[in-house]
Amino acid sequence: MELVVDRASKVYEPDQKVTGTLTFKDYRIQDVDGGASGITMKAESYMDTVSAIRGKMGRPALEESKRIMFMTKKVDHSDDPKAPAKGGRLFEFVLEANVPGEKLLDSYCGVEFSILYKIYASFMIKHN
Repeated sequence: MELVVDRASKVYEPDQKVTGTLTFKDYRIQDVDGGASGITMKAESYMDTVSAIRGKMGRPALEESKRIMFMTKKVDHSDDPKAPAKGGRLFEFVLEANVPGEKLLDSYCGVEFSILYKIYASFMIKHN
């Protein structure tokens, strides 16, 4: 499975639309339990230590329960007409704070923490 966003730069500003594709490399949509409805996508934005993006330098990444969450949302997806045989999926979401009391930062300067966003996809493969 490969998740690709719509542009090479992964720097987005608050309220921008993020679009992209989910492509299956080893499976077809028919292999997914429940087909397209069996695919769940989620997007998150949170503050974490720089180690989350730099690897083992500095402090380890924060435990999930200690992260400051700005956004967590289910991401809708649809058929990708360019990849019908593999069952590719198109997705889009707006980068926006949806956690009560929090807002995304327009600008940020720091040494120990970074603002990250991640897109996840999960599905179960049928067992015949």
